[in-house]
Amino acid sequence: MAKPSHPRLMADAADIAQARRWYQQHAWYRKIFDSQQAELDRFLKRRPIYVSPVKQTYQYKMYTCPKHDVELKYELFRPHDHRCPVDTTEVHRGEKYDSAWSGWYNRELATYLVWMGMLYQVHGEKKYAEAGREILMQFADLYLKYPTTNTILGPAHVFFGTLSESFWGVDMAYGYDLLYDYEGFTPADRRKLKEKFFYPLAEITQKFPESASNRQLWYNNVSAAVGFLYEDPALIDFAMKGQYGFEWQLGSATPESGFWAEGPGYHYVALRGMIHLAEMARHNGMDLYRRSIAGRTMKKMFDVPFELIKPNYEFPRIKDSGGGNILEYATFYEIGYAVYRDPRYLALLHLTQVKRGTQVVGEESGLGSKRSPISMFNLVPVLPFPADTTSIYPEASFNLEGNGFAILRNRAGDNRRYLYLDYGLMGGEHGHPDRLQMGYYALAENWIVDPLNESYFNPNLQLWYRQSIAHNTVVLNQTTQTWTNGYGRFFGALPGLQVASGGTVTAYPGATLTRTLLQMGDYFIDLFDVACPEERLIDWPLHSFGELKITGVHLKKQPLDRFGHPPGIPGYDQLSEIHAAKTEGAWSGTFTLQNGKGLLVKAIGEAGTEVFQAMTPPIGGFYKQMVRDPQPVPMLMSRRRASSTRFAHLVHAYQSTPAVSEFEQTAAPHTYRVRHAQGEDILFAEVEQSRFWLLRHAANQPTLLAGFNVNEVKWQEATLVSSPLPLEKFECAWQGEKLALLAPEQFGRLKIWAPAARAVQMNGKPVTFRREGDYVIVRQSEGVALAIPDTTLFLGMPNQLKIRVLNPTARPVSGRIKLSLPADWPEHVNSQLDWWGGIVNLLTWNKGPIQRQTQPVASRRLVGWLHGQLSETKTIAAGAVEEFILPINVPNQAPAVTYAVQVSFGKETWTRPFRVTAPVSADLILPNGEKESLAITLTNHTAQTLQVTPQLFADPAWQISQPKATAVNLAPQSAQKLTLPFKLAAYNAKEQLYPVRLQLNSASFQSETVRDLCAGVAHYATAPPALEGNWEGWNRSTPMTIDKASQVCRLLMGNQPWQGPQDLSAKVYAMYDEAYLYVGAEVTDDVLITHWDFPVMSYPWDTDCMEVMLDTRTNSEQGHDPPTPGLFRHLAMAEYRTTDFGAKQWQGGGAGGPLLPKPNLVPNAETYFTRTEKGYNLICRYPLASLKGVQAEPGYKIGFDVAINDNDGLNYRKNQHIWAGFNQNQSWWDVGTIGVLVFGPK
Repeated sequence: MAKPSHPRLMADAADIAQARRWYQQHAWYRKIFDSQQAELDRFLKRRPIYVSPVKQTYQYKMYTCPKHDVELKYELFRPHDHRCPVDTTEVHRGEKYDSAWSGWYNRELATYLVWMGMLYQVHGEKKYAEAGREILMQFADLYLKYPTTNTILGPAHVFFGTLSESFWGVDMAYGYDLLYDYEGFTPADRRKLKEKFFYPLAEITQKFPESASNRQLWYNNVSAAVGFLYEDPALIDFAMKGQYGFEWQLGSATPESGFWAEGPGYHYVALRGMIHLAEMARHNGMDLYRRSIAGRTMKKMFDVPFELIKPNYEFPRIKDSGGGNILEYATFYEIGYAVYRDPRYLALLHLTQVKRGTQVVGEESGLGSKRSPISMFNLVPVLPFPADTTSIYPEASFNLEGNGFAILRNRAGDNRRYLYLDYGLMGGEHGHPDRLQMGYYALAENWIVDPLNESYFNPNLQLWYRQSIAHNTVVLNQTTQTWTNGYGRFFGALPGLQVASGGTVTAYPGATLTRTLLQMGDYFIDLFDVACPEERLIDWPLHSFGELKITGVHLKKQPLDRFGHPPGIPGYDQLSEIHAAKTEGAWSGTFTLQNGKGLLVKAIGEAGTEVFQAMTPPIGGFYKQMVRDPQPVPMLMSRRRASSTRFAHLVHAYQSTPAVSEFEQTAAPHTYRVRHAQGEDILFAEVEQSRFWLLRHAANQPTLLAGFNVNEVKWQEATLVSSPLPLEKFECAWQGEKLALLAPEQFGRLKIWAPAARAVQMNGKPVTFRREGDYVIVRQSEGVALAIPDTTLFLGMPNQLKIRVLNPTARPVSGRIKLSLPADWPEHVNSQLDWWGGIVNLLTWNKGPIQRQTQPVASRRLVGWLHGQLSETKTIAAGAVEEFILPINVPNQAPAVTYAVQVSFGKETWTRPFRVTAPVSADLILPNGEKESLAITLTNHTAQTLQVTPQLFADPAWQISQPKATAVNLAPQSAQKLTLPFKLAAYNAKEQLYPVRLQLNSASFQSETVRDLCAGVAHYATAPPALEGNWEGWNRSTPMTIDKASQVCRLLMGNQPWQGPQDLSAKVYAMYDEAYLYVGAEVTDDVLITHWDFPVMSYPWDTDCMEVMLDTRTNSEQGHDPPTPGLFRHLAMAEYRTTDFGAKQWQGGGAGGPLLPKPNLVPNAETYFTRTEKGYNLICRYPLASLKGVQAEPGYKIGFDVAINDNDGLNYRKNQHIWAGFNQNQSWWDVGTIGVLVFGPK
């Protein structure tokens, strides 16, 4: 790495020299500098420069006029007088306003500092250097004096969170670097800046690691800026190679597609952070722009947004980041074009007629004049005019690998159709619980969209926009999905048929959800399959625009409180004008816009269906979401109570009159019929096997056949097409005497019914063919075709990899199969092993998953078992198929990841994904409703019978009858439940964590799973225990203790260093009798804050209070998210006997925090609070009648956890201390991490 002189962060000496030339040569460049100089000159007339000593802290509506509900005016020289823009005579004063103004103003100073440095470098005027020194030295004096308390989103001195501190800190480093050579800085100045400012700045911004978050990139940039500033290799290494440094961010955090997991808007925030780092690196001899890690590059991050856009250039409206338009982000591509010279970037720049010099900036992006561009240096001063400025929209369908987002495109011009399936990553804290949601754009209209979101400080974000019912996906038991990922099943695109299929098994415990979208011309079919181990209430909602009319069923007006008055059933309580009726027959819904365009929804009837029509809150209007005049929007919903069902709907957008007349299921399996203006379509969809085909016919003659993974299609007793091997994709168009075919290059041999064909085209080119009666035979002229039925390999087992090879030529061929890995395979292995999980950004540092596999430990470079494997050599006769079998013994320690394997035969090579996984897995749980037992569920993932020997090792606190390890025979693709006697028979006063270990042996496969079990005892009360806090009648011999650093939950909103047990600790006791469960906490707390000062304190848990989790469910949902009925999360507060608030308090005070659903509270529970010398006692009494299904008898148990919230005089709780359950910051929502409460003997 080179060591250039200063400046060396946002510019170097060559850049400065170039800037001086450009200033003389280009008017647009000169104008930017001149306007910034004029603004600075006006600012510098008021000397000395004021630096605010007030720390910015967050409060709800902290800079809002209480009278007019508008943001107050930010004015440079008014630190204490804050005027309303509606009435400037109205002045507001006070700490809240001063704090908000201070954050804005000190951020402005950093922007000014950067421009002072640039003007000093370009013009050489020392007055700007002296002014910059004045700002820097004041911050050096003040920085460590700003308190680090009362922060959210991580620690900070000047601002309310680490992100704001980082944005500001990078600019402060830029400014000092540009002024570094100014002789006005004394040696003492430089020492103070280093020791009292920049190094503490780097230190504090390293204290809140957030893994795959756009924010983490900015935390890294502070370390990089300070590291390059002082040539500190440790800081540079933190930013580049640290746990969440640049290499990890690019290689593991970024999905394979190159698109950031948090959504479109945050993609550009992340890219902006990487650009800042790349520019710093560029000036220090490092090229990050061309760095490739596991196939990811910054170039991909510039490219992939083009693949997402709709025909109107909008991004799909998903997650928190909403929609927006690529035109708004055109300014990013000034730098992109300077680096890569990609003509598509140039086309975008000219398409938007971007104003030069409005490059990417600070915390903002988009059109308009911006004050602090990311670079005034790495640009092309005169942009050439491209030959084409209109083709930035891609016509092809696209699947975002890694993200799990499939886009199906067809048609052209104003008739373009854009359908998406969002099946994959949750995307961290900016994600929404909406796995398998869909969206649709057609005929230049948005028809089906995500509800978007409101400001993070708007309570509706949680009340509606983050509820699953607000999205276009299935909802079970009227409960929002858990925060989770889904997976892809199939993606394929042909001109006549596009298919996307995905699923999830974790959105609802025990339930498998599968959604398959099939698009054909001007309509698509949505097949949503739900399979559960027991009956559940299943809702299929669809939201659109215009006037909704439902036919085929007579709807009746429903009571206003059908889903409860707010706060009622979360999300559902936001519905209004509800109508509903039950039907067994087919029905239709039509959304009609004022311009006459319509969206037709046709449903196949099924017994037990209830159809709803309702109005919902408006589409969110926050953050570039292009929503004008938001109004309530209509929705329809289909509801069934079932253990398994399929919702089958046809959706058709039309100009004025629908072209589709009928949609029905035929008697043939997996087959549907659609009648429309062009004829009749027969659609085959065998979802489980990913086999799909579409046949369109008119006048009893086929006109189009398109399909995937098929080797034969029959119609009216005739075989229309056949192939010796399944075709990955295939399309056939009968066009009079011409037969037009589309197929892979290595398609093998095809036999197509085409009695009238006189000419055949394959992939647009004429091909020779021969005829057999009414059939046309087309074959691959050279090479072979290949099929691999199954590419899953299992650890510790001999695997038989079967590969079928077809020789379609007229001569025999000889060869063998070879398997190999690409040269960068180690990067791909590491990328997957180091992946962050896709769900939660803020990973814990002091706990692992509650259930985790400890053996085998992957040997990252162990791939010899796969790379270079060869089959035997075989000769394949002309027209014949041979099967090659490769025995592959996967070592037990091989990385269980997906490998991009190159499969070769002769001169030809195919790349296929090979997935390596465990052959058998185990899940352990202490089941509710079963006495003194441990349930172990073993699952065989293979296609063969396995003999598995489980052996259990338990903490001494558990009394188990340990039989000799006995082998269990598991049938293929099946699960078996084992129940063992398991009794809590001891107590550990230090820690009530009693883990168990399960070892599995099957042939050469060996694994070990550890399951943490935190267990407490509810003692039987022969008489009701006292509620007044004196503990009379309480058995306190086996308390559940909260007194360790490992029990402090990481929070997005809060967290301050825990000072030990005297700061906050607790002993928790539980009792029960025939009528009640009693939970009491004896809390030590050095600062007691019991009053909920709403809305200064946004949420009720921001006080000193207790939260208790009770999982009483006995079905497959127990022990898992989401909080379906039977799961209680009860909040007990000092000032409330029963936990109930006014309507506004139930909504909370914004800031994006979680919702406290009223239905999750235990009905009729009572709280009793008593102050003590060391803190307080808090007791809650829960009626057993409210905990339906609980067997309060000796030896039985329920899921249980306790959290104590601690507020030491802040706007947010300082910390949350949890007895058992957390492993991530979403922990209190992660029911799988909680402990158990065992009912003791009577």
